[in-house]
Amino acid sequence: MNADIPLMKWSRLPVLLGLTCCGGAGGPTSPPITVTATAPESSAAAPDPGPDLSARGPDAGVPGESPASPPPPPPPPEGQVRAGPVTVTGKLAPEEIQGKMAGHMPTFTACQKAALADGAPASGTLRLRILIDQTGQVSSANVTAPSTLKNDKLARCVLKAVRATAFPRPSQGTVEATYSVVFSQQP
Repeated sequence: MNADIPLMKWSRLPVLLGLTCCGGAGGPTSPPITVTATAPESSAAAPDPGPDLSARGPDAGVPGESPASPPPPPPPPEGQVRAGPVTVTGKLAPEEIQGKMAGHMPTFTACQKAALADGAPASGTLRLRILIDQTGQVSSANVTAPSTLKNDKLARCVLKAVRATAFPRPSQGTVEATYSVVFSQQP
């Protein structure tokens, strides 16, 4: 081959060879060849062509091996909720407060799970000051010191449940209670 021949001329070489080998443009033409495929007469199944590798991406790996999947994410931290101490000023027994608040433990747990799902810290003690009126309804509920929970969303969720609680009617006047909810989380 001559290195001085430009690339364009080399790209035309197969066309030129085809014209000279096969009679050229003005030579005799042969009739077209027709190929007909027929199914085999035996009842044996056709051999399996194997997996179609044309749709595989660049990261598909070696045929026959299962693709490497990423490791599963670590499980989210689990929380635990328990009742802390309760003190009552007024004519309502501490057991009555504790009984009603114990009914909210599933709600408090759901509040903590939502906080953990957000990736927020969800451990500490939430100390609540609850005022109960003469009808047993909560007239106010607030976070008070010494609370150590540093998650406002979790605290609001708990307060919402507490404010909707109907307590037994006090035997006399209003009642002030302090109630603690202790949240812990395990990695």
